[in-house]
Amino acid sequence: MRARRLTQLAVLGALAAATLAGCGGGGRERAAASYTRAGGSLIAPLPGPQLGTSIPALVSRLSLRQLGGERVIYSYEGASPPPALLDAIEAGEAGGVILSSSNVLSTSELQAVASELQHAAMESAVRLPLPIVIPDGAGPAPSAPGAAILSEAELVYLLRVQGMTVTAPLDVGGPHHHGLPPAYGAVGIRAVLAAAAGTEIFICAGGEPEEGEAAAGALSEAMRAEQLEMGPSVATVERIVSLRQSLAEAP
Repeated sequence: MRARRLTQLAVLGALAAATLAGCGGGGRERAAASYTRAGGSLIAPLPGPQLGTSIPALVSRLSLRQLGGERVIYSYEGASPPPALLDAIEAGEAGGVILSSSNVLSTSELQAVASELQHAAMESAVRLPLPIVIPDGAGPAPSAPGAAILSEAELVYLLRVQGMTVTAPLDVGGPHHHGLPPAYGAVGIRAVLAAAAGTEIFICAGGEPEEGEAAAGALSEAMRAEQLEMGPSVATVERIVSLRQSLAEAP
């Protein structure tokens, strides 16, 4: 079994003195005819983004699970996004997806995958474009309306546009530190400890959606148990949703 890795981007407000701090499958079956592929691309109209609602009002309607999921960028292996990941996106419990060479080999495949992921995002409570991240060095991100395909460097830039800075990944120690429940699991405990220390966005790049689910689930349970403060957590998600809104408004 290959080793898992959880990389976290710590995002701190450039002007805020206080620490700012928002994934799991819904288990719903997807209709077999939801998506139709033709010539390597997805054919279906992309629903319009949700732009008429203020960000605080939108975030106030999110559940704890959705608040946790907005902070997690998922990954997966193979050519097609797995149903559990699409369910998590539709449920509003994912903040983005990072791709690798195991997912796409060509521009047309990348655009088809991006279209499928964005259709799921437009069916969620947030209904804003989902950041789809390709690693630096993979070539320029192709431009496609509504695709929101970004390189890692572009993601960092957009975070800074939102008034945030990015720090190095945070080493948070072993899985049973600080009295957190073992039920959170090793990934979940690292996520909660990192969030408490200021990490805002978690990139679960190990190729297993279960990593993202573990991080999102632990973050939501930690908010429920008041191990993470609600105020900073909500402020973080408002910033992340603001970034997603900027992707919807991009030409």
